[in-house]
Formats: sequence, C-alpha cells, structure tokens
Amino acid sequence: MEYLLRIKAWNKGKLPKELYNADEAAESAQPASSQTSYRWSFADNGLKVSSAELRAAREAVSQATYDLDAPPTASAAPKRTQGPSLPPGRSMGPSLPSASDLTLQREEAAELARGERRTANKRARERIEDEDGGIGPKAVGREGMMEKKRARREDDKAMRDRKEDGGLEVREDVLMGAGGSDSFQAAIARRDAARARWAEKKATTGNGSGPSNGNGPSNDRLEAMKAREAETMAMFRNMAKERFG
Repeated sequence: MEYLLRIKAWNKGKLPKELYNADEAAESAQPASSQTSYRWSFADNGLKVSSAELRAAREAVSQATYDLDAPPTASAAPKRTQGPSLPPGRSMGPSLPSASDLTLQREEAAELARGERRTANKRARERIEDEDGGIGPKAVGREGMMEKKRARREDDKAMRDRKEDGGLEVREDVLMGAGGSDSFQAAIARRDAARARWAEKKATTGNGSGPSNGNGPSNDRLEAMKAREAETMAMFRNMAKERFG
C-alpha cells in the first residue's frame, strides 16, 4: 500500500525535486568524505585505503563509543564490555535443591507429621475421658447433672460402709466359731473349764482351812463372777446374731 502511494506521489510530482533531477541525485550519491570536514590522518597522508577498511574502522569506533551491537568484522577490534560482570561458572535463575536440602525438608516434614499425630491422640484421649468410660455419648444438660449426683451418692455410701466395717472383712464361721477344735466356741469352753477347776480348787482349799482363814473367794462371790461372764458372753452372741443373722 505504501509503495502504491509513493508511485502516485511520484506521478503527481509531490516528491522532493532532487529526486527528479539526475545531477542533484548524483551529487547526493557522493561519498561522505566530501560532505564532512573531518579528515582521517591516514587519508591526508595520501595512503591508499580501501572502502572496506574505512567501513571497519567506523564500525569499531562506533562500537567502542556507543556500545552498539554491530556485527564484528575481521579487522574490527574485539567488543569491549562496560560495567560489572558476573563471575564465571555462576548460573542465574532457580536451581535444583541439593541432597542436604532434600534431607532437611524430609526431616522437617516427618517432625511436622509426628506433631500432628501427637495432637490428634491427645484430643482423642481428652474426648474419651470426658465421656462415661468411653461408651456411648456423653450425657448433657439436666440428665448429665442427675447422673453425676447419683454417682457421687453411690461413692459416698460405699465410703461410709467401708468406714463402719473398719475395713476388715471376716467370714461368719470365723467370727461365730463354727466347727474345728480351734474355733471360738472351743476356746470359750476351755476357758470356762479352767475357771471352774480353779474355782473348785479354791473352794476346796478354803473349806479345808476353815471359814476364819479368809483365803480365796466365797461361793457367793464365785457365783457372781460366773453370772457376769455369762451375761457378757450372751451380749456378744446377740450382737453377732443381729449383725450377721
């Protein structure tokens, strides 16, 4: 499209006049050395320098002055870099983690997993302890309060029973002396027989020495002692019978 517009402008004579004048076009095609006041030192000395050498020299000067990205030539000077440069062997951008970094990441992940498991186990234990033995859901509201009160009353009653019993549980046959030569009843019988023999001996000794001797208890006193012992034993038996049936 632009080409067609240029053709139309050429046909209408709207382009610059030097393009229509052959002499002016030839003059504009003259080398740059004739259009500038700068002269190369080697050119002033009359040395024969080819156009390729001149072009290479200009490119080298422009590249060194403005750091242009001009393509290098065979006779051009090497490109000179400006500013700081990175040390050799240093790579830019992200890099793969080393073996030590991978090991550290695995250890951190394992430690995090252990911490989460410990926290979960602790919460599970606390939830089970809050429930009634871990069986069934935990009672809440008024029903839960009533259950706690009933459990507290039962514990108090069991504690009172243990205090009344003295903490000692004895079988009924041992307490009442049922059976066996070493039972309670056999021991009472042996004691009564010994006291009877002792009383009979004392009575005989007292009768032989005369009533005025004053040694040993009289018959009335002996009977009174036996009566008190019999009453005491009867009281013990009644208490045991009322308690144990």
